[in-house]
Amino acid sequence: IAALARFDHMSNTERRLLWIWYRLYPTDDYYSFAISKATYPDEIPTKLRDAIFELPKTTDANFAERANALKMLAVQYGREYFSKLDKVIPTGMRLSYLTYRTLEERAYAVKTVSSLLRTGADIHTISEQLRGDYPDLAEYLSPSDSSNDEVAHYFNWYRQSKILNRPPEDWPNQIDFDSVDSRNKILQQNGNALTFWVDGLGAEWLPLLVKKIKQLNIAATVDSNIGRAILPSETEYNRKWKDDDEKWDRLDKLSHSGMPDDKDYFLCVARQIEIIGEVVERVSELFNQHERVIVTGDHGSSRLAALMFHASDNFAINPPKNSIVRSFGRFCELNGSADVPITPSMEQTVLDGKEYIVMKTYEHFRQSGNAAGGNSEAKAVAGEVHGGMTPEEYLVPVIVVTRKISVQKPDRKS
Repeated sequence: IAALARFDHMSNTERRLLWIWYRLYPTDDYYSFAISKATYPDEIPTKLRDAIFELPKTTDANFAERANALKMLAVQYGREYFSKLDKVIPTGMRLSYLTYRTLEERAYAVKTVSSLLRTGADIHTISEQLRGDYPDLAEYLSPSDSSNDEVAHYFNWYRQSKILNRPPEDWPNQIDFDSVDSRNKILQQNGNALTFWVDGLGAEWLPLLVKKIKQLNIAATVDSNIGRAILPSETEYNRKWKDDDEKWDRLDKLSHSGMPDDKDYFLCVARQIEIIGEVVERVSELFNQHERVIVTGDHGSSRLAALMFHASDNFAINPPKNSIVRSFGRFCELNGSADVPITPSMEQTVLDGKEYIVMKTYEHFRQSGNAAGGNSEAKAVAGEVHGGMTPEEYLVPVIVVTRKISVQKPDRKS
């Protein structure tokens, strides 16, 4: 294993000597089996990755030795590799073949979990299987223990449904939004602080964010809250950041459109989880200069509303006459004083003198567009929307991280 750690920096002669050594002195371990399959020295990394598929029977030791080797090597994981992995049965066994070092492998893990959930696998069992190798996905999936909390109950359902990636057959929203403080009220209550705004950061990410922030090596208290955004749940109505606040757009852009060069939905989810890690890293950096840092979002976003946009005309409602339909039908702006029939799936709101009707469910006002166009059972295509009043669009985390020891300011005399 020490030789493999140097493989990427070896000369051609050194690589050839390593290849010959294993041919002359074979052992019973996975390293020897894989390297013996290489027809030339530079093929060693690929064979260490793929020889596992040629074993008549795999053991835990095989997987452990393979994982140790691949951690040392710069190996690519492309479509050819994942096509081989697709043939591994049972489906859950595929997770054992992943090193989780690359975004592509983590996306494949999300895809595999989706497949397992579709066959009725237990969410707790999946989470525990992932906890050692992909703890962030495990935490995202882990149901909250707050059995009496309707907000927690809803987001347990939503996170699982999002990974399942199917139009929902039910919608268990029992949240009383009037019992939830507004985000702006919570911000005002916490006074002087640096607020870190993450565009599109909905309350679905609260448990993972809190878990990762608490794992930082900082002496701080972490106060987690959920607050209401301003309706409609679009950035233009929620611009409450100050000039000296921090604002990131990367999560929202990704959620809408996926990766720039690949619209695969599961790759998008893996990257979303990666961005949450980047948010926490930035919190740690900001904490070096500030007594208190608050992490929040302007609004959230909904995968399920995007799926339902394409699912059925039964969920498309004709908009009021002369209204302006926005955000894939998640809301409309009224134009005129005509009476508009308001159904239980709608919320009427007034903001800055303008009237809006916002969708509370996955129904939408009829509008052309491509929210997650092309998504199917066989092909998962990225896309999320917002603007409406579902909990994942409307509720955002407000995480207050406060120093236990004040920042040491430099001595002006020095």
